[in-house]
Amino acid sequence: MTKKEKAQEQEQEEREPIFHTTRMGHTIEILPIPPFLMDKINASIKYPEIPTYEAKTAAGEIEIFPHDETTLESDEDRKAWAAYQSALTAASEAENDIMMRTMMLKGIDVKLSGDAFENWKDEQEYLGLEIPTNKSALKVYYIETEILGNNQDIADIMTKIVEASGVSQEVVANAKEKFRSAVSGETPESIEAETREMDA
Repeated sequence: MTKKEKAQEQEQEEREPIFHTTRMGHTIEILPIPPFLMDKINASIKYPEIPTYEAKTAAGEIEIFPHDETTLESDEDRKAWAAYQSALTAASEAENDIMMRTMMLKGIDVKLSGDAFENWKDEQEYLGLEIPTNKSALKVYYIETEILGNNQDIADIMTKIVEASGVSQEVVANAKEKFRSAVSGETPESIEAETREMDA
């Protein structure tokens, strides 16, 4: 273990516990996410390359520029742009999904034992719902179906997890935007446009 990793481990041990009471009435402890894990998760998401077009500069040279909605001239351009937008949405949804699952798996401390958990299992059986056999999947499923309340509850918890992980305020702000997008169905672009309108 490196000195940096030892320092991070000691910092986590000395950090005051963070608790959150959900709108379902469950008090949970918020845990920091290992930063290297988040780095690997972020690197695993492959975003599409933006389509490009060629244009002649004032000097007569041909340069390549990224497309936007105002530069689409041909059916081929529009088809490439639509495919790019579709791939961009899919990548963003995949990132939101794995980020939220990671947050629930690593950032929320719940016990998969005891009377409350056994009662929940009994309810699931009574309702005819199949619960996961994989321990990690079971924890996430339990949190989703028993611990968490409404969308705001999810956003509040995820933000606290990010803050507990000791990241910058900029990352916290970006996480809030992503979580708002994930739980509301809005796109990051629509949120940005809405924010600009509010600031105007």
